Amino acid sequence: MPIARTGGASAGGVFFSEPYPSQDILLAGSLVSIDTSNGTPEIILADPSNADRLLGFAVSGINIGDFGKYVVNRGALVTPIVVGGGTLTPNDPVFAVANGEVSHTPPTTGFSVQVGFAISATQIILTTDFRVEI
Repeated sequence: MPIARTGGASAGGVFFSEPYPSQDILLAGSLVSIDTSNGTPEIILADPSNADRLLGFAVSGINIGDFGKYVVNRGALVTPIVVGGGTLTPNDPVFAVANGEVSHTPPTTGFSVQVGFAISATQIILTTDFRVEI
């Protein structure tokens, strides 16, 4: 069985429909976390302060208050939003950074979470097992 699974309803449940509304406008490929600070779970853009609650990547654009689908399975192939619209270097680790974006450079505060590794200039394999508070 290959490690990478492409997104799709038949790809082993890669898409997860989250029953919580989005607190932010999400673009396709945004890395998101779950926030419960107001007493109700909501989906928010991931950053180092909430990366310990990562959910996955938005499959498509989602407006504030709407529900959406997210790629959450380990081994899924994802096209994330890269900081500054940059490109990725294959085989290098990819980390959660600010505003739902990813980068090869880990953050210097908050939670440093390696969300995967690049397999091309635009795609990663999702692996979210490792995190270290810094």
